[in-house]
Amino acid sequence: PGWSLLAATLLLFQETFYVQSSFVLPEVVLTLLLIESIRNYVLKRKWRFLFFTGLLCLTKETGVVISAAIILYHVLSTRSVKRDAWWVYLSIWPALVFYTWQKISLGWFFYPLHVDLANISADTLWSKFGIILKHLFIDQGRRSMLVGAGILIILKSFMDHRDKYLIHLIFLFGSMVLLLIAGNTISILLFLCALITFTWNAFNYTGFEKQFIRLSFVILLLFFGFTLVNFLMIRYLLPSYPVFILLLLIVLHKLFETKPSFSFVLPVFLVINFAFSMIYNYRHKLWHDDASINYTNAVRVHQNAIVYCEQKDWFERRIYTHFLMQQNLTNPDIGYLSEKRFANVAYEGEIQESDEILIFSCIELDEGKYENVKKNPNYQLMERFQSGNAWSEVYSIK
Repeated sequence: PGWSLLAATLLLFQETFYVQSSFVLPEVVLTLLLIESIRNYVLKRKWRFLFFTGLLCLTKETGVVISAAIILYHVLSTRSVKRDAWWVYLSIWPALVFYTWQKISLGWFFYPLHVDLANISADTLWSKFGIILKHLFIDQGRRSMLVGAGILIILKSFMDHRDKYLIHLIFLFGSMVLLLIAGNTISILLFLCALITFTWNAFNYTGFEKQFIRLSFVILLLFFGFTLVNFLMIRYLLPSYPVFILLLLIVLHKLFETKPSFSFVLPVFLVINFAFSMIYNYRHKLWHDDASINYTNAVRVHQNAIVYCEQKDWFERRIYTHFLMQQNLTNPDIGYLSEKRFANVAYEGEIQESDEILIFSCIELDEGKYENVKKNPNYQLMERFQSGNAWSEVYSIK
C-alpha cells in the first residue's frame, strides 16, 4: 500500500498532470486509458482490455500507436501469432474502422494541419529529442528526483557490497554528476544508459516485473518515435508519466524491499521537491504554455486585455492578434467574454493598414511583427497588462 500511495503522490505532484487536469483536453483521459490498457493486458482481462484500448484508439492518434505497441510486444514475447490471442489483435480494429470512415467522409486519415507540420529532418528530430528528454528528466523538479534516486542506488549498493558491479556504479556516479552539472541531451542519455544497465543487471525481478518492464520499453519506444516525427507540444508527453513512475518505483522497491516504512518517508521529500518546483515556475519561469503552472498568469493578462477592449467598446473595430487571443475574443464558450463577441478579429497573415487595434502577448509572440509595431509611429501603446512574467499589450492606430 505504501508504494501505491507513493505512485499516486508522484503523479499528482507532476506539474503537467496537475495543470492538464483543469483543461478539457484529451491528454489526461488518454493517460487513464493507457494505464487501464496496460493493467488489463498484463492481467489478461480480455474484454476489459478491448474496451479500454478501443477508447484509447478513438481518443487520439497516439492511442493507436500505444495499442500497436502492445500488439508488437505480444508478438515479440510469444514469438508467434496465435488464434487464442485474438483479443490482443482486435484492440486496433476500432481505429481502423474509424479512420477508414473518416477518409471516406472527410477525405483524410489524419488532421491535415498537423500532418503538414510534421518534419523529419535530422536537425528538427534532434531538437525535438532534446526537448522531450529535458522535459521528462530535467524540468519541473525531475532532475532532483533522478539524482536522488541515483544517490540512493549507489549508497545501497555499497552497503550491500555489490563489488562485481563497481564499474557500473562508477559509470552511474560519473553520469549523475554530469547530469547535475550540464543537464543537456548527452548527459541525460548517459545517465539513463548507466541507470538502466545497472538496475537491470544488479536487481532480481519477478516474471511479472520483467514483463511490465519490457512492455513499458516497447510502448515508450513507439510512443516517443511517433512524437518525434509529428507536431510536438509538451502536454503530448503526459501519457508517459505513469509508466516512468511505475518503472522508478519498481527500482526503489528493490532497493528498500526489507524496509517498507521507507515508502512513507520518501513522499515527504518528493512532495517538497515538486511543490518547490511549482512555486518557482509560477514566479520565475519565462516560457508560458499549457504544461506549466504559470499558465495562470497568461490567463490573467488575457482576461485583463479583453475586459479593457470591452470597456473601450471595440466590438466592431478591426483587431489583429494571435490565435489564442482571436479565439478568446470571438468564442463566448471559452469564458473570457462578458458581453457580445468581437466581430472583426484576425490572426493570420500580415498586419494590414486597416487594422485599428493590435494585441500582442507573451504566448505565440511573433517577435518580428511585435518589434515593427513598437517602432511604428502610427501605433501607440494603449495599455500593458502583466502578471508574473506573463504580459499582454494593446496597441491602437493613431
